[in-house]
Amino acid sequence: MAQLELRHATIRIVDGYDNGALVNDTIISGDNTVAIDTLDVSEIISIGTRFTVVGSSETHYVTDEDSDERQLVTVDATAGNFTLGFIGTIANPIATQTTANISESATAATVQTELEALAAILPGDVLVSGAAGGPWTVRFTGQYAKQNIGLLVGTDVDLTGGGDTIVVTTPLPGGVTSTLTVTPSFLTATGIPADNAVITFSGHTVEAKIGDGNLTYNEQRELEYRLDRGELDTVREGDDQPMEVSLDFVWEFLTAGDTDTIPTLEDAIKQRGLASAWVSSDTADPCAPYAVDIEIEHDPGCGAEQREIILLPDFRWESLDHNSSDAQISMSGRCNSKEAVISRAD
Repeated sequence: MAQLELRHATIRIVDGYDNGALVNDTIISGDNTVAIDTLDVSEIISIGTRFTVVGSSETHYVTDEDSDERQLVTVDATAGNFTLGFIGTIANPIATQTTANISESATAATVQTELEALAAILPGDVLVSGAAGGPWTVRFTGQYAKQNIGLLVGTDVDLTGGGDTIVVTTPLPGGVTSTLTVTPSFLTATGIPADNAVITFSGHTVEAKIGDGNLTYNEQRELEYRLDRGELDTVREGDDQPMEVSLDFVWEFLTAGDTDTIPTLEDAIKQRGLASAWVSSDTADPCAPYAVDIEIEHDPGCGAEQREIILLPDFRWESLDHNSSDAQISMSGRCNSKEAVISRAD
């Protein structure tokens, strides 16, 4: 048996999150982004979430996502002016702030300048695109990134011609992921998903940095040896025994900072901070303490040797020993499972 070298292994903590969506894109080989729609649960897809998609044999991981709101402003007129009123976010509305007059033939740059002139909108808070005369797409970024924004209020000042109307719609609402940046890229060799292909999200993930550490797991079983008049006779299985797991990993930070996008490993196993929305991997008992799966992916990277994936289901930590001198944390606990789930893959 070949030695399992940790330098060829990736160790992940995985929760029980699940969601679904559809591809809303025409993907070509080499793309590392994909537009999505029809989310089962409309929300922000966290960095580190993994997914599979019909048409591709790869498991992909989210490295970035776009959940900024876009509003489409359409003016139906041939002359005259209008204004746009900003009312803040749905969560924190403000008294309406109204732009100066904007010509119906204005460029996107002019619309952006007028919005940025409002007290509540700073340069960089909106990006406006579109042809002169619109329609214009207003993307909310900066302090309004990833938030649900109140619809801009269009007011007719002296528009003439056409329908004399101003319509504002929200093709992409804030706080709902619309585009994923992923790894690995979509490649012809592993399959290119089609538009409307089904996406299945299967867990938030974070990788453990092992350094000079190690991971061990111990499978046990209890056997009862029955006697017949004092002599060994037969054997029966006794009570189930949980797997015992020990993991030593690098201690960089114990919790993620304000500007971080990925939780630390300790955040992940404690369901706190950036992992506060993580979901227990133990879906059978919602009242049981929070659990995660530990996944070990070993890729020898030599010849035709297959990858081996070792899954330690429903792990709950029981001890965390922090050693600051060598920047290591020793974690131990048990799994609500008798044995590991092992598979091989190309």
